[in-house]
Amino acid sequence: MQTIKPNWLFGIRTPWTLDNEEVWRKTHRLGARIFIILGFILITTPFISDQYVLPVTLISIFVGALIPIFYSYYLYQKLNKSGR
Repeated sequence: MQTIKPNWLFGIRTPWTLDNEEVWRKTHRLGARIFIILGFILITTPFISDQYVLPVTLISIFVGALIPIFYSYYLYQKLNKSGR
C-alpha cells in the first residue's frame, strides 16, 4: 500500500488523501503498518476462545479502518494550518 499513487479506485480514499499527495503518502504508510498488525491479530483468533473471536475480529477491523481515516484528517488540517 505504501507505493500506490493517489487514485479513485484503490487505497485509503478520503477527501483529504485525494486532495493532498503528502497526506495520501503518509496515511498509506501508517495504514500499511496498521494492516500488518491487524493481520497478526487476526491470525491469533483460532487460538482464542470462541466467545472472543467475533468481538476481537470486529473491534480490530473497526479500529484498524478508523485510525487511518482520522489520521488523514488530522494531517490535512495540520498541513493546511502550516500553509502548505
